[in-house]
Amino acid sequence: MFFLGVFGIEPREKKIGEVDSVECIKCGMFTRYTIIKTYNVFHFFFLPLIKWGEKYYLKSRCCNTIYEINKEDINKINESKSLQDITIKEIYSDINYSSICADIICPNCKRKMEKNFTYCPYCGKKINF
Repeated sequence: MFFLGVFGIEPREKKIGEVDSVECIKCGMFTRYTIIKTYNVFHFFFLPLIKWGEKYYLKSRCCNTIYEINKEDINKINESKSLQDITIKEIYSDINYSSICADIICPNCKRKMEKNFTYCPYCGKKINF
């Protein structure tokens, strides 16, 4: 937070929705994702004047993995209540799932495979664990 006299700049975070009853992309458990919007605000006398730097994230409740998502994908998620056909990028995870489990789940086709694979043997997609 930057504060100088009567104006300042600060980051803010807002929960904008949830996706219930979906399978976790990271660990495969049945979970809920929270959709979070972060942005910076310039304020004058604590009244927000300008917002910039909006970013959107999905946070899983089971393993606290955080994924960055596009603004366009928010509408797809809200309409379908699923994570199909959206572009996500893993930002943070509490666990290194591939080091504690013998099998991993492909985020594309949802099939189990051994953790030493770089590509899914079923669908051919690259695994980023």
